[in-house]
Amino acid sequence: MAKQFQAWKKILYKTFVAHGRTPDFTNKAYVKLRSFWDEFVEFKNSEEGHARMIKNQEKAKQKQYHHHLGSRGYRTAIPKWQKLE
Repeated sequence: MAKQFQAWKKILYKTFVAHGRTPDFTNKAYVKLRSFWDEFVEFKNSEEGHARMIKNQEKAKQKQYHHHLGSRGYRTAIPKWQKLE
């Protein structure tokens, strides 16, 4: 759930904040967002938010081994591999 929330915040940033736009709060997907939107934009445009974004980008560049098993992990992959053998 946490990863989905992080991904959703990234989508909001790329779609709206980066382009200086505001979502349509009458849309069902954005209704609950109205009360938090100003704080979200303020944080993303602050020096702290920008510094955190740069720091996380640098950490992501250092990553060598990327996850390729999908959402179910080893629990479903191992039986598939055993059938292949």
